[in-house]
Amino acid sequence: MLHSSPFEAWLGWPGIIIGLFIVIGSPEFVDRFEEQGWKLAGTIVPITYIARSLWLILRGLVPLLRVSTSVSAGQLREHREFERVRRVGRA
Repeated sequence: MLHSSPFEAWLGWPGIIIGLFIVIGSPEFVDRFEEQGWKLAGTIVPITYIARSLWLILRGLVPLLRVSTSVSAGQLREHREFERVRRVGRA
């Protein structure tokens, strides 16, 4: 994702950080923490999953907004080219 064209690096790094926090919180569900829980993980996991959900939404919106903007930019280029040809045709 860091080197992918639809995404920019600023969108990949939060995903990596959120993933690390999910890994840190995962021992809550294994071994000796399974029955009692782990207080730190009990705090980290809910916050991390909310952050992950927001990141996934943002990750879905950014490419859509880029396509929308590039279409507008393409239409602007076409319009400028049309105006240039029209001016040349008048001269």
